[in-house]
Amino acid sequence: MKPLHPKQLAFLRYVDAYIEKHHYPPTFSEIQNGCGFSGKGMVHYHLAQLQLRGLVEQTPQIARGLRILKPGLRLLAKNQKDQSGRERFRKGHTF
Repeated sequence: MKPLHPKQLAFLRYVDAYIEKHHYPPTFSEIQNGCGFSGKGMVHYHLAQLQLRGLVEQTPQIARGLRILKPGLRLLAKNQKDQSGRERFRKGHTF
């Protein structure tokens, strides 16, 4: 699988953090504002791309019906580990 576009990763991170904080998914407007997208069309585009990869699911006709699927959660966890490793390396920590 080819790597996620940085905006798609930002989308996943935002949704994950929002759910962690509020205990329910964000609206498209909240995703648009939180990710800095120019319009809701970009939210729909990135959502569709993430759905094609099997990382998220959107329940039709349900407000706040977005959820991150297990592969998406694994990707976020792996990315977080990779990021924390790079941060330790930059700060001079050894592994």
